[in-house]
Amino acid sequence: MSAELSYQAIKTANQVREADEMKTEARRKNLLILIMHYLTQEGYIDAANALEQETSLGLRRFEVCDNVDLETILMEYESYYYIKFQRYPKITKKCTDTEQ
Repeated sequence: MSAELSYQAIKTANQVREADEMKTEARRKNLLILIMHYLTQEGYIDAANALEQETSLGLRRFEVCDNVDLETILMEYESYYYIKFQRYPKITKKCTDTEQ
């Protein structure tokens, strides 16, 4: 009985881990698609083409939905952060000379 429970626990933990890995992989792919769409919309066609070639994921087979773009996601995150912490998030920072 104990071995059966251990097997079930291991099997369930493995399924949860695999589901998390699939979510993470889907999130990464969605980010790449959003970035490629943003680059294209902003006129960075060569950069978008380079991203497509380097990823080898066939990103051009996908489109960003009508109500989603990278700028909107950033604005919504800033709003969420402001509501939660009463200040805007610091998204970027200047590099020091040694980091360049």
